[in-house]
Parts: sequence; C-alpha cells; structure tokens
Amino acid sequence: MSYKWWYGLSPDGIQNTLNREIQIRDDRIEELEAKLAKEIEISNQRGNHIEFVLLPQMSDLQFQLKDLQAKLEEAVESLEKLARLGNGDLYGNSDGNMIARITLAELKGDK
Repeated sequence: MSYKWWYGLSPDGIQNTLNREIQIRDDRIEELEAKLAKEIEISNQRGNHIEFVLLPQMSDLQFQLKDLQAKLEEAVESLEKLARLGNGDLYGNSDGNMIARITLAELKGDK
C-alpha cells in the first residue's frame, strides 16, 4: 500500500523516524548515566573530592537528563493526542492513530 502524506512520508516512514528519535534519546540518557557513574567512581578512587570537582558536572548532567525527560514527556503527550485525533477521548484506528499508538506502547513498555 502506498501512502503519500503532505510531508512526503508513509506511515512506516513516520514510525521509523519516531523510533530513531526515541532510540537517540534513550541512548543519550544511558550515556549520561554511564558518564555520571564513571565520574563518581573516579572521584571515589581519588579520595572523594566529589564536592569540588564532580558536583558541578553532576548538576549539569542532571539538568541534561531532566531536559531529555521533559522532551520525552512532551513527545508522549503529543502522541496521546495523535492517537486520539478525530476520536474524542478514544483511541482511533486510522494510519496516524495507529502509528501514535504503536509508538506509545513502545515508550511505555506495553508492546
């Protein structure tokens, strides 16, 4: 089946794009968490100078993590709206609704 939307992507193309964006954000969160854990480990090995060197870095990482979480929450809210678009409070079954519903399920772990 061939679909052309006004932006030139098929439902599968949109789904793939959303999946890539989600994976990029997930990877970035994991990267930041790993970086923070490594910095804490190094600090502990150096005599626990965490309050002078790592606290500013941890604060920055926590800010970045909160920013990514906020963006992810915005994406989920938008997907919830798309999943119900044209159907009031109920999930719809159009191609767009289904793309949003599938992506929501992946984000929420309800595969």
